[in-house]
Amino acid sequence: MQAQPNLNQMKVISRLSIPSISTVLIDDVPHNIGQLCDFRKHPDLAAFIPENARHSFAWTGLKPHEELAAHEHPTSSMIIVCEGEGAVFGDCQQHIDAGDIVIVPPNHKHGFVGGGKNGLWTLSIQFEGTGLYENPEKPRVEFSEEKNKYA
Repeated sequence: MQAQPNLNQMKVISRLSIPSISTVLIDDVPHNIGQLCDFRKHPDLAAFIPENARHSFAWTGLKPHEELAAHEHPTSSMIIVCEGEGAVFGDCQQHIDAGDIVIVPPNHKHGFVGGGKNGLWTLSIQFEGTGLYENPEKPRVEFSEEKNKYA
């Protein structure tokens, strides 16, 4: 039996302790999504984040030259580049570095590729509904055939 989270205790949650996924299946087709660590998959974070807020937070990591293919979804996203560098492509094509923020309105095509020597770590935030990959069996994304023209 798993211990109940203590919400009255300050603590540090390591990114490495958050369960991760790297692939989702859509219509039996696997899609690489890099390394995605959904905050709600960690018991302490799930208990701490108010359910009625339904914001979604996830770490996303891409190794150098690893790509998250162009896709779109019905909810807006804010992608905060926390570490490393890479590129965004799709409706916006630009190099991105640590400290940059990518705002993605609903239904805009976008993908990412890790760059540099260490790739890219971002914080992906959605402000309404369940997380894009919170249910890996039914991801809330639609991948496109568009190729990365930026790399």
